[in-house]
Amino acid sequence: MGWALAVATQRLPAGHPVHQLLLPHFRFTFHINILARDTLLNPGGIIDQATALGREGTLELVARATQALTYRELCVPEDIQDREVAEVPNYHYRDDALQLWDAIHSWVQGMVQLFYAGDQAVAQDQELQEWLQEICERGLRGGGQRGFPCQLCCRPELAKFLTMIIFCCSARHAAVNSGQYDFAAWMPNTPGTLRRPPPSCQQEVTPEELLQSLPSPEATAALLALLAVVSYEGGQPHPLGTRAEDLLRGAAPRQLLDTFRRSLASISQRIQRRNQALDLPYPYLDPARVQESVAI
Repeated sequence: MGWALAVATQRLPAGHPVHQLLLPHFRFTFHINILARDTLLNPGGIIDQATALGREGTLELVARATQALTYRELCVPEDIQDREVAEVPNYHYRDDALQLWDAIHSWVQGMVQLFYAGDQAVAQDQELQEWLQEICERGLRGGGQRGFPCQLCCRPELAKFLTMIIFCCSARHAAVNSGQYDFAAWMPNTPGTLRRPPPSCQQEVTPEELLQSLPSPEATAALLALLAVVSYEGGQPHPLGTRAEDLLRGAAPRQLLDTFRRSLASISQRIQRRNQALDLPYPYLDPARVQESVAI
């Protein structure tokens, strides 16, 4: 999905406010997708070496997941509601994600109001509508059938859609990606393959049988080498709010950005205070650690 969003956004004129707003959140998107094709999903690559699905099975799984993806799944408030986890205690992802979503939405809403005088200005922006249509119909292959907007008629709809994009390119990726090595370095937690069929529910399993079921040392090494690289950002970090390639200029955008940064700093302080009291901290949505783009 990130590739489709990045391609469509690059086709917008450089001076378009949506292009200027989103550009930092697609930093390295093309680069990492090419790397994935060359080293992960290439025939005989790491996916073939380390997972039971292999390359062909993984491509099929991703295709099915893309066709099943809905707009509500990518919008945090609706996702929390649909999964019925609003009241689950100690669900740190929910608590942190909702705060980040609100902070991003408040900032984006201010930017939309700054550049669009009213709902009619959104509806009549032909470049914006063509950008959205390309994403919905081509990038998401009929996303309108799964709730994705194929036309934006008002400022609130645009603010929500842009919030979804920025959240997915930053916080959602951090939540999914950054804890992989911490959890999966102990291979029995998430084995990529099994060398024996899984036991039936009536069958007792001995420690020896469990060990014989786990991946081979070679498959384990391949997967851990991958996780050790992809779970941590390399190079110069660009946390959310940094705007490493900021094209927006002027006092009004700067004021909105400063307010956004203060909100992120407040969220970061709350998360760090909470984590100090936890036996198992959840740091992955701390804005100080959330990168502004999918750079790994």
